[in-house]
Amino acid sequence: MDIEEYIEKIVDNGKIEDMETLSDLLEDTLEIIKDYDKECYKEMEMKLYKMAYGNHLNKSMAEEIVHKMRPFGEHWSFEETRNLQRQRGINDIDEVEFYVVLNSRLQWF
Repeated sequence: MDIEEYIEKIVDNGKIEDMETLSDLLEDTLEIIKDYDKECYKEMEMKLYKMAYGNHLNKSMAEEIVHKMRPFGEHWSFEETRNLQRQRGINDIDEVEFYVVLNSRLQWF
């Protein structure tokens, strides 16, 4: 047997206690990887995030993206863009994505 088979068996058994232990093992392993290879850690973190939430940005990720934008960075805060979105009744775009898009278009205004 190998690790993949062990994990499959644990998942198939469906015991909550075993799943929690597996989660703890994964978290501990990722912390070790983080100390030795930050790029590998970030890749694994992103894979886990996508498994959990799909291809949607969270507020923290959006703020990181906006703050790295050049030449302007953040022009409007998350709260400001959310308030604007509500005032204008723009409901067909996620508020986090609206924040990123609005800040990325500053050069057009």
